[in-house]
Amino acid sequence: MNEFKSYVENDLKAKAVQNNLYPKLSEEEKNDLLNYRIFIKENEFILENLQITASQRKAYSEKMEFGTTDGDYSLTKAQMDTIPNVIDGHTLSKNDKYELAFSLLEKQLYGESYELLDSGEILKNYLDENVFSRHRILTINEIKFNNQNPNIMETQNEYDPAQYPKLQLKYLGFGEGEQLHKDLENGINAPEKEFEIKTSSDKMMPGNEMEFTLKFNKIENGSVFMNFYNAKLTKENGDILSHNFPVNRVNTFTAKEAVNLLEGRTVKIEFHNPKTEKIEPAFAKLNFNEPKTEKGNYNFQNFYKNYGVDTAQIVEKSKLIFDKPEWKESTIKSLEKGNIVKVKFELDDKVIEGKAVLNPQYKNLSLYDQDMNRINTNKPLEGLDQDNKHEKNNVKEQSIKR
Repeated sequence: MNEFKSYVENDLKAKAVQNNLYPKLSEEEKNDLLNYRIFIKENEFILENLQITASQRKAYSEKMEFGTTDGDYSLTKAQMDTIPNVIDGHTLSKNDKYELAFSLLEKQLYGESYELLDSGEILKNYLDENVFSRHRILTINEIKFNNQNPNIMETQNEYDPAQYPKLQLKYLGFGEGEQLHKDLENGINAPEKEFEIKTSSDKMMPGNEMEFTLKFNKIENGSVFMNFYNAKLTKENGDILSHNFPVNRVNTFTAKEAVNLLEGRTVKIEFHNPKTEKIEPAFAKLNFNEPKTEKGNYNFQNFYKNYGVDTAQIVEKSKLIFDKPEWKESTIKSLEKGNIVKVKFELDDKVIEGKAVLNPQYKNLSLYDQDMNRINTNKPLEGLDQDNKHEKNNVKEQSIKR
């Protein structure tokens, strides 16, 4: 745990940049971020020491494919005992344990499925295609063995249902206001399994308004999770843009990043690359030129690492000036989060104070003066789509549903 704590403390600066807390974090902010990360780590359930052999996997695969019983794919008693007896309120039969260990455990009646990841984590997915796609990693509070581990029981007894969603609210940038916490507690205490609360933001461009609807789900053991949130941007001209953002441990956008995306900017995040079948860094933007999906979302245009976006190189070519060396790194991180960043740059042999927006699709920065007029064009910033229409480059883009 001390090793993890040390890692998190070293990682705080990067996390702070993502949440617009740079250049200086208060002790309270440091502790909040640290406590959130430790809370996640302490409540992880990792199915360790299962050690399924290649021959077991091969034999099970052949049996499933050809309907034969040849080969020994049976799990040993030690392996069976390693798999929980109850996950997420479901008591597992012997066959359930086999499905979880070798393939995918589906609970059709409940519209849920469970997958054992290579990391040992158990991923829960919702099967209903008419429901907004949700998935999350199970915690130790949702796991039970017949010979219950005392440490797990102790964690369950001390678990505060409001603790985790409050940390979600704060870490994702929705804040910790009194009314927000009151609405959360009212939802937790209500009899319904699902509830929502509303909040807003003041981090938009002048004239724009943003409303968030946060969707929570309760499970049998009392745990509460934010599954996704809806972000609705009302622009100064009256246009309304909205998108549902899932909340999970792989690629969750913060509230500020959602604002940036709906205002037309690009955000760097971990995304699933369908070509490599791996989770890898990508620059993502919403495609407003295509119709929404059946779930009411825009498609994403993703630019993965093989697209060759080098933010540091782009900053260097744009001749930005930094009074302190460390400000360069923080500027790069902030640009990659889709923020409008205050900068200094050279123009006609003069140092100009203005603002910059990263445009990964065209591998450049859009530079503006203090009043957000585009340098050299005197064109107001209305979102990068307007800028891109005037670009001559023909760039191949990739759209995916999410």
